[in-house]
Amino acid sequence: MDIKDKIEEKYRNLCEVKPGTTKEEYEKNQAEYFELISKLSKKERKAIMFEIIEKLAQKKEEEQKNLVYTEQNARCSEILEMIDDILSKGAFDIKENESKVVRREYSKGGECIYRGYYCPSKIEDIVVGNVKRGRLLKRVKGSNPTYCYGFDENDRIISAKKICTDEYEFIYYKGNEQIGVNFRRDAMSIAISKFENDKIISYELFHYDGYNKTIWEYQKEIYQYSDERMLVIWEFYNKFSDGIFFERTTYDFAVKDGFLSNYLADGVREYKVDPKIKREV
Repeated sequence: MDIKDKIEEKYRNLCEVKPGTTKEEYEKNQAEYFELISKLSKKERKAIMFEIIEKLAQKKEEEQKNLVYTEQNARCSEILEMIDDILSKGAFDIKENESKVVRREYSKGGECIYRGYYCPSKIEDIVVGNVKRGRLLKRVKGSNPTYCYGFDENDRIISAKKICTDEYEFIYYKGNEQIGVNFRRDAMSIAISKFENDKIISYELFHYDGYNKTIWEYQKEIYQYSDERMLVIWEFYNKFSDGIFFERTTYDFAVKDGFLSNYLADGVREYKVDPKIKREV
């Protein structure tokens, strides 16, 4: 195996991290990748990486054409069954849910991120440009809030209302899962977060088209933790009339004093977390 093949192997492993990969395995692969490319001149490195990235892009395009057979489609089928069950039973009653609310919080902003300030994702407003989760309001009067959140007697969030559109999300709990169901005319969104030892380990967001009875967008995040790192495998699936778009990115965050710090995207591109964002792990 020549050096180009070795670099391609290491780079592919960084871009396509599999669930269950340990921190030690990831960092070992990362160190070996940087050691290999350091042996090349700038010109050689540029030529080889261009060829490798093009090759991986072609491979990803082929994978997208066959998405109907992947786990993403299988998972969407499970959610469609769940939605059918919800619609047939009509089990959600706003008045009943609101009767369980013992306190409320209000926030401003966050229109472009699911659930605003209390979006389950730890990273979406960090890694996606021009997306902010907003801020909690100390005073509501005259502040024109965007969201109203309801909490039950156990201080668990159980509702999220987007005030400007009257969208209402029911949030309930099942074992180690938090499940949010948001109704909007002929559409619906389902958010499922799983927790372990009070830390989120996965987050899925499904957008349902009631007219065509299909999941048209699916986002998934898988979290892995160590003392000084947080690894997130992010997947995005979008179904268009003329095809399917699928993207996977691995985000490797440094953790400093319990908060997210700088991060690597797909193992090689380094970014800084906006200092205004204090995100606890």
